[in-house]
Amino acid sequence: MATRLKGADLLHISKGHRETINHFRLGVHLSSISGLSIDELVEVVCKDRFGYARQTLACARWALNAPKPQYRVVLARAYYAMYHAGRAIVFYVERGDDHEAHLELPKHLPRDLPNRDQWENQLKNARLERNRADYDPYPKSDIAFRASAQTTFQAAENFLRAGKRYLVRKGCDL
Repeated sequence: MATRLKGADLLHISKGHRETINHFRLGVHLSSISGLSIDELVEVVCKDRFGYARQTLACARWALNAPKPQYRVVLARAYYAMYHAGRAIVFYVERGDDHEAHLELPKHLPRDLPNRDQWENQLKNARLERNRADYDPYPKSDIAFRASAQTTFQAAENFLRAGKRYLVRKGCDL
């Protein structure tokens, strides 16, 4: 098999640090036991993360439509739905999870994502509202978060819809 490789190919191995070589081994192992290429595995992970975003949005919907709505919970779950959808998008396009930090992710939404600037701002705003709901004891009343929760939930629904269209257009079979 090594006879098919060119020197330039083997150069990657010859200059690889132990960690790099171990990553190669892991990739070969995962590919061989799954029967999937690395790109196919990336798609599986993207689909699973996007599915998790949908589940998180369903929790937000439940909290919003409960007999006694839980607006702080809506803000948290709606933000995380957006966050995981955004993370799936960036992961699929960049073929890695290099920008999972909450402050970094919005900056790395793909440039060709329709309405990218709008989504970047809405993701940032959703995070700020989630922080306010999760960390600030005031206002004490949950009802004070109602308008923000409704707005953030709607933004999350729209972002997941737009994210799905984008990923499908990019070739991801969601």
